[in-house]
Amino acid sequence: MGAPKQNWTSEEEAASKAGVVKHGVGKWCTVLKNPEFNRVLYICSNVNLKVFEN
Repeated sequence: MGAPKQNWTSEEEAASKAGVVKHGVGKWCTVLKNPEFNRVLYICSNVNLKVFEN
């Protein structure tokens, strides 16, 4: 079995949304590489971020 699900913090949510605004939907690797967002999203993967596509 995988790791238990954990809720996103408000800081992670805000950084994810700001990353989408800046780089566009589907550009998750770019968002994670951006120093503006990776300090908050360092434990996330591009798979975790796809939640914001829907």
